[in-house]
Amino acid sequence: MKMRNLVITIVCLAAIGFAGLKIASYFRPQKLEAPKPTKAPVYDPISLVSYATEPPGLGLGTPQDRKWIEYYYRHRRINEAVPVIQRIAKAAEQQTDTAATTWFFGTVLRGNTQVLDQVRAELANAAGQTRAFLDMVLANATAQHITKINSPTDLTRVWAEYLATGDIEKIDLILSVFCDPSVPQPVVMQTEAQSLLVKLAPYHAEVYTAVTEAALLADESCQPNLQRVVNRMDEEFIEKAHDLTALANNLRKQRNFEKAREVIQTALKLFPDSSSAQVALARLAEDEGKLDEAYLAACRLSAINPDEPGSYYRLGRIQFMRGDYQAAITNYEKALKLGYSFHSVWHALGRAYQESGNHSEAVRCFKTYLQLEPHGPNEALVKAYLASMNQPVEDDPNDIVAMLISAKYDALETRLREILQAKKYDSSGRSEIFKAFKYLCSNPTGSFGFEQFIDRFQRWVEARPNSHLAHAAYGQVLIDYAWQARGSGWASTVTTEGWRLFEERLQKARAELERAYELDPSDPIPPANLITVAMGLGLDRDEMEKQFKRGLAADPREFSLYARKLTYLMPKWHGTEKDMFEFARKTVAEAPTNSIAATVLVQAHWEMFSLLHNRDKRYFRRLGVWDEMKHVYTRVCEQFPDALDRRNWFALTAFYAGDYETAARQLEIIGENWDSSVWGERSFFNRVRAETQKRLRR
Repeated sequence: MKMRNLVITIVCLAAIGFAGLKIASYFRPQKLEAPKPTKAPVYDPISLVSYATEPPGLGLGTPQDRKWIEYYYRHRRINEAVPVIQRIAKAAEQQTDTAATTWFFGTVLRGNTQVLDQVRAELANAAGQTRAFLDMVLANATAQHITKINSPTDLTRVWAEYLATGDIEKIDLILSVFCDPSVPQPVVMQTEAQSLLVKLAPYHAEVYTAVTEAALLADESCQPNLQRVVNRMDEEFIEKAHDLTALANNLRKQRNFEKAREVIQTALKLFPDSSSAQVALARLAEDEGKLDEAYLAACRLSAINPDEPGSYYRLGRIQFMRGDYQAAITNYEKALKLGYSFHSVWHALGRAYQESGNHSEAVRCFKTYLQLEPHGPNEALVKAYLASMNQPVEDDPNDIVAMLISAKYDALETRLREILQAKKYDSSGRSEIFKAFKYLCSNPTGSFGFEQFIDRFQRWVEARPNSHLAHAAYGQVLIDYAWQARGSGWASTVTTEGWRLFEERLQKARAELERAYELDPSDPIPPANLITVAMGLGLDRDEMEKQFKRGLAADPREFSLYARKLTYLMPKWHGTEKDMFEFARKTVAEAPTNSIAATVLVQAHWEMFSLLHNRDKRYFRRLGVWDEMKHVYTRVCEQFPDALDRRNWFALTAFYAGDYETAARQLEIIGENWDSSVWGERSFFNRVRAETQKRLRR
């Protein structure tokens, strides 16, 4: 983990002037009239603290004082230390235990001669408990940092040092009590450490990340102890807050803003430093037109996790709407640098450059946007702007989405039939027909604008009622439309209206897909999608098996058939652990050659690890688990050596299983082509890579 570089400052609130998206500026790039920035609202500093409830204190007397401590922790600006110390010292009479607090401020002042002199001057005029408090701060400022934990007092002091410095290695030191055999009274110390971490981690999200990563990286001697801490955190606040946030997002999409806000606040009471809850709050405020609140939530998000690129994208969006284009550019660039390279960011960055008058950079960004999303919601405007800058973009004559948009159904169906009949697969084992349908049917606008997107397919079906391709594509889009209504959370997070729309749209998708199969049974995609429909509607296993057999008859190599049957059989849907593994192992034994179908077995094991074994890496070391996973990974990577996504999973699984030689080989092949969907953040990828080499040297 990197030292936490906290970025939130009062200056970040100097976002200014409201300006809507000026569509006309796409066509008049040389005549922009950007609004002049106006003064931003000023917040009480402690309102920048991310939590919704009062945090546990370090022996502090009042909730307001605890917030001032947290405010300094978030900002860590030494020139503000003395006013905060003065404020806390005046409350010393109300405090029952000042040891941790004075150690916190002693750490803050350590080595800062000028600030120490200011505190000494303050001490000269102090008396009573205030003087005693300042005396202790000065004494602690000359003490040494804790380097080894030998008592519960040391634990609390190390926590205070973490708050004062932001050094995540302080958390690693606390975690050492679970692994260091020389720690005195290990049971007592581990109990104290677990209590401290579980109590305070909801207010410090990176602590939860540090503990979970430590549990995944630890060796066999201390991993069970760390896993118990992770499990306790999950039970106390992580899982509940996650489900509440999913429910809030579903309510927001239905424009039930009042209820969504209530649910988000409940989630923040459980897990105040929840990044997902802060994102939900920012989105809700944006939808309500409350830009000040949306901006504040985005500022909090960037303070909670400075390495989270999405927070900078959200900051940039609001800064753009306020007319502060240079600030928007800075945050968009930061989001890209941190790996948030989505088409929406490139479009937003292009708009900011365009409005600021930097048209060469705007052209560069817009061209990248079109490469990533050729037919997004801003396609026509972007192309018109590029043409006005003498940078026209030619349409690809073989682009099937362009054919659909322009209603060139003859050309579209001819191209799709060619792909279907060729039965070709790419270097990663995915069928070209699966990829073609995915490209054609993916809604670039996401949840909003779905009705306009679906209209393309309705027109196609109306024009070609006997085209199996039209019905197949329309049915696939309707499945996505159904899931948009349901949301992605557990069943408990779905609203009543969400369930109604989910079933209604899936029934319509079922009719379209059945019609597609009736018109042409040689296409494996409609049966694969009908398995998803059966899963969503809760249809019996016989119906699912019927669709699976239909798909195999069309193309036994089509991976989506196997993957969707596996999902149907998962315990969280309509099967059992026994059902899932029987199918997965049978697939490994019977799958056609030169196919990735066997990977359903490793997916089944990852499902067990994630949902049924609390992400405890000891699962991969259970008898037989790694042996059969390694067999599948090796087989698939030999057949499809360019499938880097599977190599990334191979490397991570080998590390968890303790097969460090295999992990090292795969990491060497991967090089810098790490996959964020596997590792999450680059820092974790780097830690696994370093730890792998460390284990090999032992």
